[in-house]
Amino acid sequence: MASYKISPATEADVPELLSLILDLAVYEKEPDAVVATPELMIENVFRKKYAECLIARKETSDGSKGEAVGLALGGLIHDLKLFSIIY
Repeated sequence: MASYKISPATEADVPELLSLILDLAVYEKEPDAVVATPELMIENVFRKKYAECLIARKETSDGSKGEAVGLALGGLIHDLKLFSIIY
């Protein structure tokens, strides 16, 4: 059985976070709805602190950074795909 680690996301995680967001949009059959960019995510989550983000990773036996398998985002983000903000 796989083990997972959940931790606060960092700016270094942004490419993987956006990949997870796109994966969700593809699953929902709306891949073109994703207009979020790394710059928007960095600005709104990590600099302006409009939201908090957690990332879930599979734990590895060698201690390396495991594969990102999920995320949780909470705060003032209105639309995950657009990464628009409620003012």
